[in-house]
Order: sequence, then structure tokens, then C-alpha cells
Amino acid sequence: LVVAVAVLAMAVPVRRRITGKRREPLDPFYAVRVAVLAKASALTGAILLGAGVGILIILFGRPVLPDWSLLLPALGLAACSLVLVVSGLIAEWMCVLPPDDPDTPRLSDSRA
Repeated sequence: LVVAVAVLAMAVPVRRRITGKRREPLDPFYAVRVAVLAKASALTGAILLGAGVGILIILFGRPVLPDWSLLLPALGLAACSLVLVVSGLIAEWMCVLPPDDPDTPRLSDSRA
């Protein structure tokens, strides 16, 4: 959960500068680092979510219901991993540049 909050906190300044709410120039290296961290967080959360759900399936597949000492960590792993995936995806979205204006000609469109 701490990593999820940290990723979102690092992505907020990037989003503010992209949308124009802050006028300071955007450091491209910082933005790339935040985007890579967000991608890594989303992928790691997805792997851990699969592991947590797999453990829950194994525990509930037994003929005897599991004890809370086994069930609670698996539920916590699945829930925290889901939060990490969602925060990573949101932080990735916050680092995306808005689309270019279609009315302005691109450099590749000009004929010399």
C-alpha cells in the first residue's frame, strides 16, 4: 500500500505540468522514471494478485475450511495487490501526453 501511494504521489506533479496547471517546465527524466515505476508497479501487482488469488483458490478448494491464520494473509495479499495494480495504471495514465492538435501540420506531413 505504501508503494501504491508513493507512485500516485510521484505522478501527480507530472500530470499537473502536462495539463498546464503548473507553469514550471517538466523534467523529462523525472517523467520517464515515474512512468517506468508505474508500469513496474502495475506488473508486479498483477503477478502478486495472481499469486494471492491462486492461494485463495487452493485454500477454498480443500474439503475443510481454512483457519483465519491462513486465510487472512492471502486475502490481504490479494487486496493490496489489486490496489497496487490500480494505482500503477492510474499513474501510467497520468504520465501520458495529451494528443496533438490535428489542425497543426506535422513535420512528416510537409512535402519538400
